[in-house]
Amino acid sequence: MSTTYTCKRQANVFLNKDGERIFIMNEVTYDSNVFPHTPGIHVFHIGDLKSTMEKIFSYAADVEGGMLVSPNGRLTPEGYIKSWIECIKRPYFYDPEQPLDFEFYRLYPDIKKGFIEAVEERGTPKTVLNHYDLAIKFHAYSSIPKTFSNDGCPYVGESTITGYMPDKCHETPPPHPTHFIRLDDKYEPYYIQMDENGVGISAPVWPYRAIGHYIASLYEQEFSHPGSYKACIASFRDFLKTLPETNPGNVLCVVKPIESSDDEYMAKRKRELIDEYGNGSFDLDSVPSDKRYFIFNGPVRFTLKNTSDWMAHSYGSRQPVQVQESLFL
Repeated sequence: MSTTYTCKRQANVFLNKDGERIFIMNEVTYDSNVFPHTPGIHVFHIGDLKSTMEKIFSYAADVEGGMLVSPNGRLTPEGYIKSWIECIKRPYFYDPEQPLDFEFYRLYPDIKKGFIEAVEERGTPKTVLNHYDLAIKFHAYSSIPKTFSNDGCPYVGESTITGYMPDKCHETPPPHPTHFIRLDDKYEPYYIQMDENGVGISAPVWPYRAIGHYIASLYEQEFSHPGSYKACIASFRDFLKTLPETNPGNVLCVVKPIESSDDEYMAKRKRELIDEYGNGSFDLDSVPSDKRYFIFNGPVRFTLKNTSDWMAHSYGSRQPVQVQESLFL
């Protein structure tokens, strides 16, 4: 699996026709499986402040999982977030009246064709200002001209437009309330996020996935409590490390029913599990330890039979954080 190395980050800003700040995120990277390792700069996001912050925290989650690293190997999600926030505090100038670059190559031909046709159909001058929204829609970020060299050196000065300037916050908010259970396995423990009734709302994931999703969820908190992500991420890591293992005998497993929308592989997996364990529920401790990996990574839902002891180890209040189920299930 390829790893992306991030070497430098830079940001631009301009005002759209409504006077709203639009940020352009530029990053110098190279991929581990592409030789020679030649860093190059690319635009990977353009949008308003909220979407920009969301993208920063989303990519920081990839740092936690090791998909995004630095050449010196010392990059942390907290450090990545901090470096980007510094960039959008003092972004560089950008002229939105410059023409789009239609010679870009980082796009599938059909999508590129659709983007160009959409620009043509609009009938306005083919500038960034007039069509950046279409670049967002088609993910045609390569069409946005860059104002930095491939090593990240700017060709322009800092913008006179005020960047992200948060008020100082001296109060750290409580971590996002959530509930997890821990189920140990041969290599690493698995964590399942539960609702307040002890019903699983995520599939079992390894620690880096649980932490990564939590990091991605913190972007909105940055606006109300700037800088609080540092303490919250550290606290959540400690929570997972110290969470005691849940008794497998207290965990009910239910194979998800076969549905018409299932592809051939998924339907086969469900049939195999139903043949072995039945349509009803079964205790996790009835599954041999060397087979639990297939349960943890299969189409199975998990529920606690008794939540009284588990509640003593809950993280935060009894109101679970909202999760995007597709990220886990």
